[in-house]
Amino acid sequence: MKKKAQIIGMDLVMGVSIFLIAISVFFVMIRDSNTLISDKSINDVANYIMSNVENVPTTCSNCDFLEGSKFIKFNFGLFAGTGYAEKKSYILGDVDKLGFKEMIFCIYVKDYEGKIITYTGNNTIELSSGKNCNSEGEINKEDVNLKCPIKFTQSFVLSKPVFYYSNLMNERKLANVNILVCANEE
Repeated sequence: MKKKAQIIGMDLVMGVSIFLIAISVFFVMIRDSNTLISDKSINDVANYIMSNVENVPTTCSNCDFLEGSKFIKFNFGLFAGTGYAEKKSYILGDVDKLGFKEMIFCIYVKDYEGKIITYTGNNTIELSSGKNCNSEGEINKEDVNLKCPIKFTQSFVLSKPVFYYSNLMNERKLANVNILVCANEE
């Protein structure tokens, strides 16, 4: 009788073990291949992009719109006037190196009242009704809703607090330089 109880106990343990392994294999197989980027790679991408923005190469004469924590609106206007391919090369660098198939971006500067004071980037990123990230002019309203095109599976926003001088009486104001990045993983 004792031997029969041991065999039944062993069969039960083996059955439960096989069941748990089968469940684990099942969940691994159905896991979505487009899972979110890991925290480590998000940090790597964020550091890479922000270092591109803060460390202007000598080959990009219109890219120096940040001096430490100072945002230079005039220089940003010059940067916005360059072609998207040059801006993308400067901001995102080698997309393949970052592990993405495709990336686009929109840089927008938001004051501390929540209004976008200037922007530039890819024309498929929607800022608000009738305006995209490559439109001309300023959007002085708080209800701006940035949207990546549907085909992109990942998006994140990088932000850097800065100050700038407004046109009126050279008053120093606070703002955030934000970079919305839309990406597709390989």
